[in-house]
Amino acid sequence: MKIHIPSSQAKHSFIAYNQADTYRWVRIYDGGPVMQRKFLIALLSGFFGIHAPSVVAFDIVPEASSLGAAIAPFTESKAAHRAKTGKAKQIPLEYFAQLPNLDGAKLSPNGSKIAYLISQEGRQHLYVQELSNNKTIAVPPLNNTEIDTFYWANADTILLLLSTESSRFRGSRAVRETKLLTFNIKTHERIWLAKPDIHKTKSGVGQRPSQHEKIIDLLPDEPDFILLELDFELDTRVALYKVNVRTGKRSLVQYDRWGIQNWYTDQSHQVRFGYGYTRKGKREAVFKDHAGKWIDVKDLDWSRKYSFHAFTERNDVAYVSGITEHGTAGIFTLDLISGEILETIFARKHVDFDDLVQHPVTRQIVGVSYHEKGLKKHQYFSKELATIQQSLEVKIPEVKIQIASKAKDKPLYLIAARNSQIPGLYFLYDAENKTLTYLDSSKPGIAAKDMAAVKPVNIAARDGTPLPSILTIPQNYNRGDRFPSVILPHGGPQGKDTAHWDEWAQFLANRGYIVLQPNFRGSSGFGYAFEHAGKNQWGGLMQDDLTDATKWLISEGYADPDKVCVMGASYGGYAALMGVIKEPGLYKCAIAINGVVNLPGLKKTDRIRTIGGSNWTKSMGLEGVEDKGVSPYHRFEEINVPVLLIAAKDDTRISYKQSRNMHRKLKKQHLSTYVQIEDGGHYLNTEKSHVVILTEVEKFLAKHIGG
Repeated sequence: MKIHIPSSQAKHSFIAYNQADTYRWVRIYDGGPVMQRKFLIALLSGFFGIHAPSVVAFDIVPEASSLGAAIAPFTESKAAHRAKTGKAKQIPLEYFAQLPNLDGAKLSPNGSKIAYLISQEGRQHLYVQELSNNKTIAVPPLNNTEIDTFYWANADTILLLLSTESSRFRGSRAVRETKLLTFNIKTHERIWLAKPDIHKTKSGVGQRPSQHEKIIDLLPDEPDFILLELDFELDTRVALYKVNVRTGKRSLVQYDRWGIQNWYTDQSHQVRFGYGYTRKGKREAVFKDHAGKWIDVKDLDWSRKYSFHAFTERNDVAYVSGITEHGTAGIFTLDLISGEILETIFARKHVDFDDLVQHPVTRQIVGVSYHEKGLKKHQYFSKELATIQQSLEVKIPEVKIQIASKAKDKPLYLIAARNSQIPGLYFLYDAENKTLTYLDSSKPGIAAKDMAAVKPVNIAARDGTPLPSILTIPQNYNRGDRFPSVILPHGGPQGKDTAHWDEWAQFLANRGYIVLQPNFRGSSGFGYAFEHAGKNQWGGLMQDDLTDATKWLISEGYADPDKVCVMGASYGGYAALMGVIKEPGLYKCAIAINGVVNLPGLKKTDRIRTIGGSNWTKSMGLEGVEDKGVSPYHRFEEINVPVLLIAAKDDTRISYKQSRNMHRKLKKQHLSTYVQIEDGGHYLNTEKSHVVILTEVEKFLAKHIGG
């Protein structure tokens, strides 16, 4: 969706705005006269005192674009670029911080439109665009909400999943909630599909809004209906409703059951499986047999060994995950009646599966995703999708391909492509005519030729265990140079870092820092034993792996030993703070973003406030050591280097008060800087939060280790 500038603006009625060096001119229809002055996009939010309507329709004038233009950033080597410029190009901070454009893009069922999320004024807005004439409508999020994702229900109805943070009771801590609305692209009408009925509950009192509103089945053969999970009594038991997306009327199809928060349908769209946890953390799982009888399966041998994911074409056979002969996580088919494994679908020697891949139309399982050499790959079972993937990999071999969407009524596909230097490109593929059309980049302003090299490395821990890690190297680095460096542990701790484009790593490398992202033991994706080794190793083995990775970076000649900082978010923030506590002298500073600062406090909160929390908190902490012994807050006096603490006030996962209270302890030693973000949540879902973090991190690192 590259936009050209008309040669004579006097002949056109457009508003212009700059988005990463690309000017966009749009014609606005708001029910009044067509506006004929040139403004920045800030006008739409009232920056100039002119307020836009809640839904704006406009024409986009597309620039002639081609596959060659999209791939052009690949063709110039970084060495050639440096030869021209004499140095690595410093990219504006805002280009890294911008939220993705064309995020979650999906084709309409008939293939005539494309819908996508695009960053506008720092928040994601829904855009719906006609492919034939580029007429577009823009749908902003409601006040105090963010658009998480969306789905096409039918040709003129889109389902919007919104998230918000709210406090139900005075004095209580805010929690994350989701709301599901429809948006009719013809009438612009919105309907809240889970609006409670104040006259209906089992207990005789009115329904209360469900904390989460979760789509279970899009019912592709019934385009006016979906199946929706709701808990109107807020008792952790969810019921399943069939909801008319045009009217909002709903009917109960599955009563709630104690301990069940997740329902699954078979490929005939019948409710067939459910699982969850009781308030005391006890696991529950049930399966409906051919006779319609619900069977308790939580204590069956297969239920303890394997995790249910989805049904196959048979309603008594499921896709399950479990441990393969290699010790990695694989995918199998399992007979739910006999408990017998029927087939091994996916098993790799060194890596786990990541996700099961759904068909973009039927939502049935058609493949598996996994990582190889740090980059995500898709293995399709579907001959249709496998053929498309293979043909596209020939056309654009430089990137990893994902089939993001498909039109229901024609062979038109939306393709997403990315790699280590490219955050995302979108293409439209017409399988009938074998044409591939470039649409846009997910981060305009980010060019592959300006990005740092990314290299998967294996680092030997002190006991010889290989730690798969990601090394990001600035463009102006020459072997033998020692650069200021940042160690960037991931959150989770059961997450993992990959070789795909990473906002923080690429930003830091662009500012002259070598970045190392170690996948310490406890990380997912590298086998059961590797992940399980991190259990009850907070401040122990997981921290030692981080130390060993840091020492490797120094011993290999990459890092200046006097200029190493450690930075992370969530668990990564915990690891950063524990790093400077356990290894005085190794790190010159630490940065913790929405970090776990007070471990006993977090465990207590999780046990009380979260379903299943009493289970997962058992793996937190360090075996044989009291929680205070591995809690940064309780060991603050051992910190002797500068610390930057950043926390979002609306973080519903880890209270900002943890970081604030830590700052109050450390400021007595004149070591702490505290920055509070007003919105963004735990996962930092606003552009403003990204800008604040990158700005503060850049200043802090420049001061303490220099870039």
